[in-house]
Amino acid sequence: MPTIEKQTLEALRRVYRMHEYEPGFQLAEGHDFGDLENALAEIIRAARIMDRNAVNRCNGIERWDAKARMRLAEWTDADEAKAERSDEKAEARVKAALAVIYGATWADRIDLETCGDPRGPMVKLWAKGFRDQGWPRLSF
Repeated sequence: MPTIEKQTLEALRRVYRMHEYEPGFQLAEGHDFGDLENALAEIIRAARIMDRNAVNRCNGIERWDAKARMRLAEWTDADEAKAERSDEKAEARVKAALAVIYGATWADRIDLETCGDPRGPMVKLWAKGFRDQGWPRLSF
């Protein structure tokens, strides 16, 4: 898996490209490169948390089973509650980072989709009104 720093630089290139060509993805006024870099790194960290939770939902968490006398993977209601809280916190972090990147009115121009399927990107950004048409504009 690439490092967060490498993914952040790649994401910065995509964000600047979208700023040039996509009207809904204009950066916030007076944006600072360091703030953008930190916000994108935060989105990537949150996406990794969501991905880890999605993989654990599919595979379960290995625990010692005394009856079977071996380690077995299982997913309990307590695990689900913990994962849901973690996903909610991660989504809040993504929304806060989007406010830094695109300004406080980002939700008027961009649709945010978080996905629970570990085979694809966890965070998808669509131009408002184009969610059902083609690919997301940005994904992490």
